[in-house]
Amino acid sequence: VSPWVLFAWAYFGTPVPNSLFAKAAAYNAHIEGVRRNLLYTLSITNRGISVAPGSMLVDSLPGTANFISAISSQGSCSVTGGVVTCSLGSIASGTNVQVNITVTPTALGFITNRASVSTTTTDVNSTNNSTIISTKVNAAPTIQFSAQPGSIFLRQSSTLTWSTTNATKVSIANLGDFPAVGSTSVSPTTTQTYTATATGPNGSATTSVTVTVAATASPIQHVIVLILQNNSFDHLFGVFPAPSGQTIEGIRPGIPGFTQVDAAGKSVSPFLLTDTSPSALPERHKDYLADVNGGAMDKFAATEGDISMGYYDNTTPGIATLWGLAQQFALADQYFQ
Repeated sequence: VSPWVLFAWAYFGTPVPNSLFAKAAAYNAHIEGVRRNLLYTLSITNRGISVAPGSMLVDSLPGTANFISAISSQGSCSVTGGVVTCSLGSIASGTNVQVNITVTPTALGFITNRASVSTTTTDVNSTNNSTIISTKVNAAPTIQFSAQPGSIFLRQSSTLTWSTTNATKVSIANLGDFPAVGSTSVSPTTTQTYTATATGPNGSATTSVTVTVAATASPIQHVIVLILQNNSFDHLFGVFPAPSGQTIEGIRPGIPGFTQVDAAGKSVSPFLLTDTSPSALPERHKDYLADVNGGAMDKFAATEGDISMGYYDNTTPGIATLWGLAQQFALADQYFQ
C-alpha cells in the first residue's frame, strides 16, 4: 500500500504512514491589485512506505482569476474550465513533486484556490489529501501625471501635476518626494523626461511625462539696437524711402514745423547737408523746451540756428551704410527716450 498527502503551508490533517500529503502556498498572501500575477506553489509528498502510482493533482482555480501557466517538476498539467489537472505519475516513498500554478486576479477582495491529490492505490488517510488557500487582492496604487504646458521655450516654466489612489507619497526622480496629490514647477534647460512613482501600502505605480524645450521662440537669438548720439531721426533718415506698403514719419511738407522762421526772420525748410562735421547744437533743457514750443515743433531754426533744419541722405559718406542696415533689418521711426 502506498498512500500519500497534499501538503499546504497551513496544512490540513495529520500525516500518517502510507499516505500522500499535499502542501500549498500562495505568493503572496496579499497581492497588489488586479492584473498582477499570483503564484500558487503546491508540494505533493508521498509519506507512505512504497511507491504511489498514478498520482494526480486537481486544482480548482478562483472564479475571479485568469489562468496563466502550470508547471510541474514531474509529469504534465493541463487546464479545462478553470480546473488544472496534473498527471504526476509515480511518486517514490519519502519524495515530493512541486507544482507551480500562476494566475492573474480580475477582482479585488479574497479569492480561494482549492487543490486535492489522489493515487490509484489505497490511501490509509485521505483526510489530508486536499487543501484550501485564500489570498486577498488589494487595491494597488494608481497615478495620473501631466505637464502643462508640455512644450516650452528656454527659461520658461512647466507645471507638473499628479493625483493618485491608494498611495501615501509620490517620488519624482531627481526632484524628491511629494504628497500623494500635488504639483510643482520646473524650468528645464533641455528636453526632460520626469518619472513619478506613487507608493502605498499595497505596492507602487510608475509613469512619466516629457517637457520639450525649444531654444527660442523665433529664429532671432540676439537683438542689437543702434542709437547715434546727438542725431535725430530726421537728421539721418528723414528722406529714407519707406518699404513697400509701409510709411515713415520722416520729412515731408505738411508735417508740423516743416517750414520755420529763424532768429533773423527768414523762412527755413529742410535742406541737404554737405558738411559731415557741423558745429554742435545747444543741449540745454531750456533750449529743448523752446524747440518743441508746446508741441508745435516750430522753433528749432529760431533757437538752434538754420543748421538744425539740415539732413543727410545716402549720398553722404557713411550714411549709405546706415540706410543699408535699415533696409536689411528694422528701423524705429518713432523712438522716444
